Amino acid sequence: EDDDVSALAATLAPHAHSVAERTRVVQALVDALVADSELLLARPDQGTEVAFVPRSKLRDELQDVRALGAPLNSPPLLRIERAAVVSFGVPSYGCHVNGFTRKNGDVYIWLAKRALSKPTYPGLLDQIAAGGLPAKTSLLENAKREAAEEASIPRDILDGNLRAAGC
Repeated sequence: EDDDVSALAATLAPHAHSVAERTRVVQALVDALVADSELLLARPDQGTEVAFVPRSKLRDELQDVRALGAPLNSPPLLRIERAAVVSFGVPSYGCHVNGFTRKNGDVYIWLAKRALSKPTYPGLLDQIAAGGLPAKTSLLENAKREAAEEASIPRDILDGNLRAAGC
């Protein structure tokens, strides 16, 4: 059995020598894949599953790409459009914020209902806030931003009470 994963890997932008340069090269590839996806989606005989990166999924948000197994505080190799991350098979990170209160010795969990306009899991119950981890952002800072934006929790409450649990 061959444990050498590099035999199965593809190298993107091998001649690029900086994060910015690798990001530019891979973004050109993503742009081409978006254009190809639009052509595929325009054909009535093609299903949506053939689209690599549909324009409707683009978020105009970059996520850091690190070496497999590298810690989150290690420098990124490049940054890639959030909607394309899964198509390249690289790990993606995010945060989920759960809230609870205690009353008369009982614990009550806060739940949110996703908007019907959401592209994924519309109308279903969810954490009070969640989001992908944008480039150049810590998990804690991202959790605070998401909780303020999505659940309208004031920053001073978040600063004094939000605690990491998990990774």
